[in-house]
Amino acid sequence: MSIALACDIRIAAASASMVTGYARIGLTGDYGISWLLTRLVGTSRARELMFLSERIDARRCEALGLINRVVEDGELQGVAFALARQLASGPAFALARIKDNLDHAMMATLLDSLDHEAANLVSASQRADHKEAVRAFKAAPDLFWTLIEAPSGPTALHRLDDILGDLLGVAEQHHGVVAIEQRIVDAGITRGQ
Repeated sequence: MSIALACDIRIAAASASMVTGYARIGLTGDYGISWLLTRLVGTSRARELMFLSERIDARRCEALGLINRVVEDGELQGVAFALARQLASGPAFALARIKDNLDHAMMATLLDSLDHEAANLVSASQRADHKEAVRAFKAAPDLFWTLIEAPSGPTALHRLDDILGDLLGVAEQHHGVVAIEQRIVDAGITRGQ
């Protein structure tokens, strides 16, 4: 279970289940399970899972955050390979920096996270894959719509540049992010474009 929990994304077949099992055999845990469980499900749930060692079905694992998605048994391999291909064909540097941001955020303050993200964003903005994505955006901006589900109400469509503008408006209040806006403008992305 610990090895699975250490993965960035976990997919399970509908028939899968998980169990900590340590308390059943008089052991205390290994491979970082206490650290991983506490961060994934919180202290109270981690204690419940470790103390009781109950078998948990895939749907409950998903609800608790132990796995990301549940698929039908016959679809598991295909879905897993499709996701692996999607990630492998994505922007490797950006994905690595995203993971770095998320890992850093676990131990940092908001202001430290903003600075860390800013440094990674500036670094990623200098990469060829980012510049190609900007060229693609300029060539076909209608392909870059983001679907956002409102908490209670109809679905709203927002253009990427509207979202970017909102984010930059908030980010401008933080001292380290003004340079990011300049880098974005230098890269040819402006609000309302």
